[in-house]
Order: sequence, then C-alpha cells, then structure tokens
Amino acid sequence: MAKRTGSKRKKRNWTLPQFSLPERATLWRAGVAAAWLLLFATIISAWSYGVPELKAYASEQAAHDVPAAKIEVEFIDAPAWVAGELQERLEMDVRTALNGTEPFQQDDLKRVYNALLHTGWFESIEQVRRRRVDLIEVKGVFVDPYAVVRQPDGDYLVDPHGYLLPRRFPAGTVDRFVVILGVRFPPPGRAGVQWEGADLIAALRLNQLIDEQPWRSQVTAIDVNDHLQGRPMRLITNEDTRITWGSAPGEESGLEATVDRKLAYLNNFYHNYGHINGGYRDDLDITSHHEVVITRRED
Repeated sequence: MAKRTGSKRKKRNWTLPQFSLPERATLWRAGVAAAWLLLFATIISAWSYGVPELKAYASEQAAHDVPAAKIEVEFIDAPAWVAGELQERLEMDVRTALNGTEPFQQDDLKRVYNALLHTGWFESIEQVRRRRVDLIEVKGVFVDPYAVVRQPDGDYLVDPHGYLLPRRFPAGTVDRFVVILGVRFPPPGRAGVQWEGADLIAALRLNQLIDEQPWRSQVTAIDVNDHLQGRPMRLITNEDTRITWGSAPGEESGLEATVDRKLAYLNNFYHNYGHINGGYRDDLDITSHHEVVITRRED
C-alpha cells in the first residue's frame, strides 16, 4: 500500500506590528479621548433619564409636605355672591376631601368633584385640577339664588325653577331676595330637589316678569296664600301696599286683565308718582280691564 506523502505545512509566526514612539503616543491619546467620550455619553444618558424622575419625586415629596389646610382653592369665574362664609365653607370642603390622600392622584380630584357637587351650590362641575402642589382650581356652573320662601322656621333659598338651595335664613333678615309667602307645601328634605306646588311655580313666574321692570326693587314679597284654591296672587311693596295681581302670568281668565294691561297700570303709577302704588296707602286691585280698584284698608 502506497504511503501518502505530502509537503509539510509551514508554521506562520504572528507578531504585533511594531510602532514607533510617536505613533504609540498618538494611539494612546486617541484611546484616552474615546474613553472620555464614552464616559460623557454615559453620564448624559443617565442624567436625561434621572432628572425627570428626580423632579417627579421632588414634586411628590413637596406635595406630601403641604398639609391640606395650607392648600389654596380658586373657583374660576365664580359669581360675586360666592364670597365670605360660603366661599370659606366650599374651600373647607375641598381641603377635607384632600386630607390624607395621595397627591397628584386622579382619585383625590374625583373626591373633590363629588364633595363639591353634593354641596348643592353647583349645577355642574366642568373641571377640578391641581395646578400646583398647593393650589386647586375648580371650574363649574354655580346655581342661581333667586328668591326665598317663608316658612315657620325661616326663609328658604330657591333657584328660578323652585329647586331648594342649601341655605336657610332667619325670617326677614335678607332683603336682597323677594319673599314668597303662603306656599302650601313644606320644603323638600334636602337641597337640589324641586319644591312641590304649583303656587310656588306661579310666584316664581310672576317674579321673573317683574324682574324686567324698572320698579323691581319696590316689590318685596309675593303672596300666594290659598292660590291653589283659586285665590289671586298679591304683590306687597316696600311701602306695605298690597296689590292684587290675580292669576299666574299667561293663565288669566276671560274677564281678567291681561299681563300687558296690568303692567301698564303699574308703569303708569311708577312714571307719574314714583311708585307702583300711585301714592296710595290703601290696597289696589289691577285685575280689571277698565280701571284700578282702590280698597281702603281698615287699620
């Protein structure tokens, strides 16, 4: 058997290239520069990631450090009557809802939203937001306080549609609202519920009508006593004149003067005598088509 013969493979010797001294110095400087660039890039990356986290952590810690009692509350575009005791009470409701909650959590703002909506002072709430760690902004639509309904235990505040508002005054202590007297039904059990009774609705409709007149301030009360049994409504003036108005606006009987005729009587007295009572201290009846009937009051 023939032997296979072959040439022997030559071994190759690998050696590092030899650099001169200047070349080695140049390479060393390049390596150092690359190392510094890598280190700088690492620091920038860590900083860009860590700073927002650090800011968020700092803000959260700052919020924890602000007690609920120190938080400011701002009601955006609130009407002028939201002031004093009422404003302080609403601000306290916000702080109470925030007490013990985690800052910048959606749940705490929902808690504020629900707390304010249940006060009865808002028709709706559009937004609650935490603009700063120590500032809560509330944007909503407040109710419209319109009249008070007199009851044995005080004067109850209602809106133009007869919904009870969360405020009761001692009888006769508030003069900026017309007083509705003689309603048949008691107030609802809680704020936000409409007061029962067509007599109250009739009085509110009449009040909306005279609200547009220049002599509006001369009417202090509307009496609807027994109006549900057919008795006419009466206006009571700031000079204690009683003016028989009649039916609710738009519900006049065939023999009763129209709304325009009644207003014409009162406007004539106002322009000629400065008061809708025409200078009389007696009771007036403006339900006739033909004339104002004057009834002498017996003292």
